[in-house]
Amino acid sequence: MNIQKQLTVFLENQPGMMARICEVMKEIHVNILAFNIFGTVDHGVLRMIVDTPQKALHALGDRGILVIETNVLEIPAENKPGKLDEISRALAKAKLNVEYGYGSTGGSGGAEDRFYLQVTNTKKALLILKNLAIKKKKSKCAPRKKAAAKTIKKKTRKK
Repeated sequence: MNIQKQLTVFLENQPGMMARICEVMKEIHVNILAFNIFGTVDHGVLRMIVDTPQKALHALGDRGILVIETNVLEIPAENKPGKLDEISRALAKAKLNVEYGYGSTGGSGGAEDRFYLQVTNTKKALLILKNLAIKKKKSKCAPRKKAAAKTIKKKTRKK
């Protein structure tokens, strides 16, 4: 779990615009790891996570394409029911608003799923979710510690 750089590209809403961006990424050998695109009547907005954001930012800007860089949360997650509920409830409890989000699945190749979230306070959200992950790990370990303690007590009583 970390803070990732996201590129937001503003485009005319017409055929070939996404292809133009993908062509630039191919030319400069930048891999698109995740993306979200939506449009209105006259323009589109492409949000993407790439492997080398600064390289992509400069290449797009040099070609006259309007692009901005923002921070988003990158949250690796198991692909199972309730995971996004757990994350969104923790953020809501901390009074953090999820402004938008999108995901990238690992597919059948076994890669990890990832959620990308824009929230009102990225650093605070990162801390909240890291603490949630730590608490979950501790709660999974607790029964094992109790079982180990019982075994030790039984051994000491036999003597």
